[in-house]
Amino acid sequence: MISVLLAGFSIFAQVDDQEVLELFDVSQSASFKGGEHALMMYLAKNTRYPEIAIAEGIEGIVMLEFVVRVDGSVADLKVISKLLGYGLEEEAIRVIKSTKGKWTPATQKGEAVNVRLRQPLSFKLT
Repeated sequence: MISVLLAGFSIFAQVDDQEVLELFDVSQSASFKGGEHALMMYLAKNTRYPEIAIAEGIEGIVMLEFVVRVDGSVADLKVISKLLGYGLEEEAIRVIKSTKGKWTPATQKGEAVNVRLRQPLSFKLT
């Protein structure tokens, strides 16, 4: 079973390559189509716990940072947490990449903008 922690969801808006705005400067944040619950359900359904991690009893949280672009695609994925290994980081990146096109972009002053998100994925054996 994979649990997804949404409480640590952090947002930073990126208007262009140079300027990064805080959340309060964004009129509306990027959102997963269907909302946070839909994101949690999508991640739970589509995340595959790596077999080697299961065999070794490896659990933990992988924190990813990525950009939701103005077209709803995802880009610039990177792991920003301590590395757990055993394929957990690769799986977290894979499942977030698979959300491409499932996002509504952030807006600022009525214009779609790129937004940087942080999303933790918790891998827990039950």
